[in-house]
Amino acid sequence: PFLCPNRPLGNLLVEKAHFIVGLLMTIIRLGTGRLREAALMGQYVYPSGIYFGGQSLQDETRTIMKLYQDSFKGYRRIVHLDLHSGYGPRDQMTMVTSPHDDRDAVAIKRDYHLERVAGANPEEFYSMHGDMNDWEYELVREKYPRASIFAANFEFGTYGNSFLAEARSLRITILKNQKNQFEGSPATGAWVDREYCELYLPEELAWFEKVQIDAREAFQGILEGEKFIQ
Repeated sequence: PFLCPNRPLGNLLVEKAHFIVGLLMTIIRLGTGRLREAALMGQYVYPSGIYFGGQSLQDETRTIMKLYQDSFKGYRRIVHLDLHSGYGPRDQMTMVTSPHDDRDAVAIKRDYHLERVAGANPEEFYSMHGDMNDWEYELVREKYPRASIFAANFEFGTYGNSFLAEARSLRITILKNQKNQFEGSPATGAWVDREYCELYLPEELAWFEKVQIDAREAFQGILEGEKFIQ
């Protein structure tokens, strides 16, 4: 009921109050760690809930999986970098690695000269079900065993990673899904759309400039570490 409200959007102040009460009650009952995992890991039970992974492969997923299979053929060294915005500290990119990588975060930071590296697990970042990078590692080991692969996500934080920032992120994720599923108040819906855009593409120019700096440094370190450039 907290993560998947089964009703149209109402008055914005009322929706915010519902969220605060639900958040506090859920934290008291489950703790922040279990709530974070439930919200971010992805789920395959509630079709109208947040981060629903589907009951079968979608057409776009099949298409991109075939693209990867065709693209990987004939190569001995493969690097795939997936760029995201949303989660993590606002002022520094986090590179999130797959649990299929044999190295720990300290070794990867050293190899690629990166500021922040985290594994996709609850201790370092958060766990994910159905991540494409994990499938790519399995694909290479099964179909192209003579090749090596490094696949990771760049996460450019927007709201930040404080408790209040994470609560804000969860609130807009719930409200945006609620709007998509059940619609409701146009005024509240307009606020939700603006807030949701800010979650993934902040208007502040300084944020975008820092994103570009972090991305360039990461590309340089990874491509040098993987011997693509000197």
